[in-house]
Amino acid sequence: VMWVLEVRGGDRNRFARDLHEDFGKLITAVKIMLGQMNDTNEKNERSELALKSNEVLDTMHAQLREIAHNLMPEQLINEGLSTALKEYARRVSKNSDIEIEVNTFGIEKRLNQSIEVNIYRIIQEWINNVIKYSGAKKLTIQLTGYETEINILIEDNGIGFEKEKLTKSGGWGWKNIQSRLEAINGILEIDSRTGITGTSFIIDLPIA
Repeated sequence: VMWVLEVRGGDRNRFARDLHEDFGKLITAVKIMLGQMNDTNEKNERSELALKSNEVLDTMHAQLREIAHNLMPEQLINEGLSTALKEYARRVSKNSDIEIEVNTFGIEKRLNQSIEVNIYRIIQEWINNVIKYSGAKKLTIQLTGYETEINILIEDNGIGFEKEKLTKSGGWGWKNIQSRLEAINGILEIDSRTGITGTSFIIDLPIA
């Protein structure tokens, strides 16, 4: 199976922002240290600057791997949607204050490439919103495969909101979700209310 790296508007913006902000600072730091190395003949000082430069380059390498993983996770390419989501949940749970659980039922076979990529990106985008705005401490993702459709249910215990605020926001995250839903003919329902704890994000997706 040939996998194609797909980068959409929201992903491009995030990728460009990470490169501009993080890498720009690190590249500047390396340039400064290399300049200092050229300006000194002191052996110990040159060695220390070389060591620090190498540490910065290691940091850049690690961040580049992280960006590449976010664009197209290795698990998604090699092992499929279920494994990729569980690994993503593990990483997010480890690095944030939210605990994420993933359960899949009836999805034994690999799905079409476009479906797997778009489902993964939609879920990733939604979880980013939950982490930023809801204050949730617990989130569950459930994928259930049926003969002619897949049902995706994401539930959290965060602060509820009025759906109109989301649909009228015009943000890149919401636009990204909408465009990916259209690409796979997904039907979305959001159950949330201001003043009520918890939000349900539900997608019904027809499959051949």
